[in-house]
Parts: sequence; C-alpha cells; structure tokens
Amino acid sequence: MNPGVQTVKRAPAIAEEDPLQSLKPKEKNKKDKNVNYNNNSPHTVVDDYKNHQQLYDTLRDLGVHHRTADALVNNHPPKQIAVVLNYLAKRLEQGWQPKESAAAWLVAAIREGYELPEAPDATARQQKAEQSTKLAAEIEQERQEQTEFFYKQREARLEELGISPAVDDVWQQVQKVLREQESWSPALHLAFLAEVSEERATIVCDQRVVHQRLSQKERLQTIKQALHEVLGVWVSVEVALVGS
Repeated sequence: MNPGVQTVKRAPAIAEEDPLQSLKPKEKNKKDKNVNYNNNSPHTVVDDYKNHQQLYDTLRDLGVHHRTADALVNNHPPKQIAVVLNYLAKRLEQGWQPKESAAAWLVAAIREGYELPEAPDATARQQKAEQSTKLAAEIEQERQEQTEFFYKQREARLEELGISPAVDDVWQQVQKVLREQESWSPALHLAFLAEVSEERATIVCDQRVVHQRLSQKERLQTIKQALHEVLGVWVSVEVALVGS
C-alpha cells in the first residue's frame, strides 16, 4: 500500500442526543482515500502546534496516557493530530461535555482516521451556499441548532455545579488571556471556575488526569497570572476534583 495513502472511516453527522459520541466510523470504505490535511482544511490550524512536544503535551492535558500520547505523536502525521485536536477544541468550546472522556474519543479519532464533519465556518457546503440562498439558510439553521444544543448542554453543567454567569465570565476572560499568551490548552474547556473571591479561586473538573495536569505548579502559576490580569488582584488558585 502507498504509505502516503490513509484509510479513512467516515463519521456520521453530529447527532442531537450526543454530538461527539456519534462521531464513530460505521463501516470501512471500499477504497483507500487521501485525507485532506492541507492548510485549506476547515479543521486544520496546524500553526497552533509548532512541534511534536506541543502535540504530546496537549494530548496529555486532555487525559491521554503518556505511552499512548507518545505512540500517537510518533506514528501519525502531526497535521492529522492537529486537525483532530482543533476539531475537539472547537466542540469543547461550544459546551460539549463528554459522557466518558474526551481522551477516549480523541485516541479513537486519531487511530481510526475519523473523517470529521466539516466545521460550520469555511466548509465546502458554505462555498456552494454562496450561489444558493436556500442552501445558505439551511446551513445557518444547522449551525444555530448545533450551537444552541452545545450552549444548553454547557448551561446545564454550570447550573449543576452552581456556577453563576458572572463567575463563568471571569473564566472565559482568563482563557482569552491564556490564548493571547499562547499558554492555553483545550483541557481548560474540561474545567470550570467554580468560585472566586479577592483571596482565592477554585477551579473544578471531573477527570482525574485533567485535574493532575492543571494542578502542576507551572500551570497553576500561569492561571494565577491570568486571573491577576483579569481581576486586578493576586489570588491563590486551587484545583478540585468533583464527581469522582
């Protein structure tokens, strides 16, 4: 087999009841297909990951075992991994909360070569929609429905944790600062700022590996500095594991 050709398993469109869980290949293609990982791909933001170490660190942040992360980075093209990471980050940002773990879906998507549904911005369908008002309206409705679903899912999680909109807004600002400083990780979408005062901030998550990564001294210091920039005061930062 030509080593430049990869077998792609097509993932079904996002299902309303569980968006990312539905991204599982149902059957093998009869012929091998080249996967599009070029810079025109709507999922490709390869510049976010400048080297193998950054890919490895992001996989670890999301809960992937260190041996598995090492194998993925060494056995799969960096662009392929970046495509999946950016797609997952987009969905987590929209509010998707994994039933089991983002790590399990992430590993399967990379190993099995999931053919991801194109993102609602800059897809081939949108290019065609420029010539079709009806198709453009259908795409926009689909995008709004997906966004609304993820938003409601995230809002339900915030309510479950007792987090106010004001506190969550602080967390969103913190993540914005971390992005600007190039210190952001998709794992931050798996955590929430539960409470914040003039003295202390408490971050919660329900995945043990993510908790361990965010609790690292260097990572805590980075978050502490971002909180200082947003709040204007220095606070101590604690990461707590919930629901385990």
